[in-house]
Amino acid sequence: MTDLKSTLKIINAVHGPEPSCHYARESTVAAAGAFGQDGYEPIPVMVSGTCKSETSEDFSSIVRLLIEQWKAHGPGPLWIVSTDGDATFRGAMFRVLMDSEFRKAELLYSLLSALEGLNLNCSMDEIVMCPDPKHILKRTEVLAIVLYKG
Repeated sequence: MTDLKSTLKIINAVHGPEPSCHYARESTVAAAGAFGQDGYEPIPVMVSGTCKSETSEDFSSIVRLLIEQWKAHGPGPLWIVSTDGDATFRGAMFRVLMDSEFRKAELLYSLLSALEGLNLNCSMDEIVMCPDPKHILKRTEVLAIVLYKG
């Protein structure tokens, strides 16, 4: 905000008769970290407020932007994008990171394809989706409880 006009525009966008912006209830933080012994600590690269109204389609554009920026400015190749258990995040990751399969001519495909039942989907750049195992186990425990009680 640099002047009164822009301030009033923001106030109207949040509190006007047809709001187009909302107060953030939470924030989404994207962090990058290296695989290895040095420089392992994740470093935040994006913080974005959210009112939790975004769809997985909306959020997939943010994931694509982060990947594009990493490819342009990152210190090395991007192998994995991970997320917590939020359904919107999982949906966005699926849209972006599961639209292709490992190239059959690559050594990695020949090694992985021998593992029966392994999902070989990835992004066009062979980036894989890695959901947070803690949240997978939580959903499995809840499902098991529901099935047991049902």
